[in-house]
Amino acid sequence: MMRGFRAFQPVAVVGLLAILIFTACSDDPNEPAPEPGAVGSFVDHSGCLSNGKQDESPIPQDRGFLFWSYDSDTGTLRVDHVNAGLNCCPEYTAAITVTADALTITETETEGLCNCLCLFRLSFEVTDLPVGVYRIDVDEEYLAPEDPPLAGVIDLTQAEFGTIQAQRSHYPWDMGD
Repeated sequence: MMRGFRAFQPVAVVGLLAILIFTACSDDPNEPAPEPGAVGSFVDHSGCLSNGKQDESPIPQDRGFLFWSYDSDTGTLRVDHVNAGLNCCPEYTAAITVTADALTITETETEGLCNCLCLFRLSFEVTDLPVGVYRIDVDEEYLAPEDPPLAGVIDLTQAEFGTIQAQRSHYPWDMGD
């Protein structure tokens, strides 16, 4: 009797697992679908904006900027972080995360391949973002303790574009005369 049970046991276990998997994956029409929500992504970057090219850019290099624009028809927010300080030859990750009332841009260098710093433009996009008021903060890799954070409030109920800026007082920002 024990031998028959042992031979049957693997088949019984597989059968029970199949029932559990099919039950857990059921498409119950009464169960609400998850809300898709806003999704943020890093979409583009420039080459180095500094290193003697200051006269070519109308944007001052003594501060960081967030330029944002919102398309209310599509629910798409575009954010450009101009003058993001990173290694001249960076390997980095950049992301924008979204919560109910806040956006956070995180820029993390994974490896700097050169012995210098440079300013870049990093572009982000948030899709399916409802009209509202949001706090936006940038977690910058080379922000000095004495410099203010690049942060502010964007009110999509009042405007479709805007600028947030913060003064910078150290390398790689505005290292001219």
